[in-house]
Amino acid sequence: MKKLPLILLAGTFILCGQEIRPVRDDVGFCWRLPQMRRLMNYLAGAERQDFPVRNLVAGISPHDDYLYEWLKKHLPKEDYVVSNKAHSMEHSIEALIPFLQYNNPDIKITPIMVTAMPFEKMDELSERPSTVLASYMKENKLQPGKDIFFLISADANHYGQDFSNIPFGLLTISKTMQKTVGRGLQGKVFRYSDTYSEGVIPLKKAGLGITAPFSRKHWVGFFSAGFYLD
Repeated sequence: MKKLPLILLAGTFILCGQEIRPVRDDVGFCWRLPQMRRLMNYLAGAERQDFPVRNLVAGISPHDDYLYEWLKKHLPKEDYVVSNKAHSMEHSIEALIPFLQYNNPDIKITPIMVTAMPFEKMDELSERPSTVLASYMKENKLQPGKDIFFLISADANHYGQDFSNIPFGLLTISKTMQKTVGRGLQGKVFRYSDTYSEGVIPLKKAGLGITAPFSRKHWVGFFSAGFYLD
């Protein structure tokens, strides 16, 4: 069975409908296969870090119709809205799609956006999607980390009320794992960097450009982390 990733992006759920999503950022990400190959070849030569994959079920760093319909059918109507417009304006998923499709062109993704909310509301609201996801996994006999994987797209430098949504993904995933395999999550930071310290990638003719200035007044931090069954 092909791996079916669920992407939890950035409470009301905002689900994406069944249409082709336009590219939001055509400068910061590769969208053509030759460009992606150049980037991956560069990264293969420049990156020396490795990490274990056993029991890896979630991570921080396009479109499973069955799961999409399952969520719509089983979630309370007041918990979500379906908005192609909201997804077309949000670029965080674009940091994931090129890498996922490069490694598996047939991959299926269910993108979910999450609005800002107090932590108490996240804890309450995440209970329902975790139950729905657990029932979907059991119904289809999906094993976490093998048949289904969870990804969270989030920068490391967004703060304030507008960005109080990142814990929602981890809450939902953790509860889903408890309800399916009876195990919790243990996190591991793989890498942290920022645009000021390392500057521009020394890669030419890859279709990438500079999306924003970087200085001590304006820079972006980012990290990657994995979550394993404990």
